[in-house]
Amino acid sequence: MLEAGERAGFELTIDWRPIWKSFANEILSTSEKPCLILYHPQGGEDSTSVLLRDSEWLSVNGMQSGHGSGHDVPVWEWVRRDVALLPPKPTLDLEPNYEDHLVNPWPQWNPTNGFFRDDDVRRAVFAGACGTTYGHHAVWQFASVRGPVINHADMGWRLAMQRPAARQMSYLRQLMLSRPFFGRVEAPEMLPAGSSDDPSRQAIATRSEDRSYAFIFFPQARQRIEIDFAAVRGPRRAWWFDPQAGMAEKTALPNTKTLILMTAPNGVADAVLVVDCVDRNFPSPGLLQGRMS
Repeated sequence: MLEAGERAGFELTIDWRPIWKSFANEILSTSEKPCLILYHPQGGEDSTSVLLRDSEWLSVNGMQSGHGSGHDVPVWEWVRRDVALLPPKPTLDLEPNYEDHLVNPWPQWNPTNGFFRDDDVRRAVFAGACGTTYGHHAVWQFASVRGPVINHADMGWRLAMQRPAARQMSYLRQLMLSRPFFGRVEAPEMLPAGSSDDPSRQAIATRSEDRSYAFIFFPQARQRIEIDFAAVRGPRRAWWFDPQAGMAEKTALPNTKTLILMTAPNGVADAVLVVDCVDRNFPSPGLLQGRMS
């Protein structure tokens, strides 16, 4: 965006914030209904909490983890930072990896980097974000045989509408709304320091404030993670949730507060362990109950 502005003849030192403030205030003063206003920043850790600090017109703090820093941008750290700010505002990654977008395409794409696929885009709500954003590389540009494509889009937009992650976003919604949505907090106490056998792929836990349930995100299959189940009132039951199929399978848990080791089912890249307090009688967190494939 900076390069585009420079090509258009604008000085890079221009402060555009008064203009955005004027736009926003005009919308707020003339609209007959409450408005939700966001601002989409450039990629990187400088979210709107940095660029537009103390902007009263801004409803949601946003960031862009983007497509140019590999598969595991630590967006959860940026989310945690912004969620902790006062006064509190919802926080959202406005442009995470797009499905089938090139990995690190700038300044020139190395084909060995490949593409972001569905498991790349199923990320980072559990750190406290108010939701997630989905995009597809062919859809945003309406790629087709009628004209040139941008950044090597490898399919047309109509085919892209049927891609796996587009369907899987509905499964994520089903999971998050299967338990009370408001009052959910991050639960680092469930994952003690050194609990994972692969610290580079960080597990994240979230639970309800009343300790009636918890979600634990496993970032890869066959990952062994030490979990403290005391954060959920006992007795407890548990489900493995498959984000690829939207299905949930019951799994046994010992009725204990001690630390134990868990491993996600084989073949599921980013399963979620759902732990419930039995007396709440929550339903299955999946669309269907069955075995995970």
